[in-house]
Amino acid sequence: MEPDQNPGPSTSAGSVTSRPRRGRPSGANRVPLTLEERRARNAQYERERREDFAAAQAELAEAAGCDPNASTINLMAFVVTKLKNASEDLSIEEYQRINANLEAQIASCLERLGPEYVLSGGEDDVEPDDSNTRKRKLSQEASQDEKRMRPGAEQVPVSGSGPSAQDDLLQIYGALESEDII
Repeated sequence: MEPDQNPGPSTSAGSVTSRPRRGRPSGANRVPLTLEERRARNAQYERERREDFAAAQAELAEAAGCDPNASTINLMAFVVTKLKNASEDLSIEEYQRINANLEAQIASCLERLGPEYVLSGGEDDVEPDDSNTRKRKLSQEASQDEKRMRPGAEQVPVSGSGPSAQDDLLQIYGALESEDII
């Protein structure tokens, strides 16, 4: 055996070698921090973390063109919306598919209105009521209409409709209610 090597495992109490055992941290014999020192260290880490987060948030707000004083939730919602709008570069085929879906929804609405509404040109002097009770009543009527539909009937989803399509449907329901068709 060579004189530099220790024949057995070294212990922390009477270690002859200056080099630590394999797999042991070099600061194993250090004195642990007091409670106050640990709290001060953790508080410093937290301050650094918050400063880094604030800097990253300010950089994101600047890159997005948003108010730097906006709350985190509003900033994230703005950025997500902006990214979603930027990524919605649809192809002509997608626009044609969306258009066909909307035309099918219009045809379905006109079918439900009946031939009298189509022949009259669809112009009624009835304005839809915008109160909250009206919206609740419409949702109840819509659920009753869905219950009345036959299982084999073709249903067109309304998921892709925007706010203007919703206003159109409110006008249609108002016209139907005034004519007592529903």
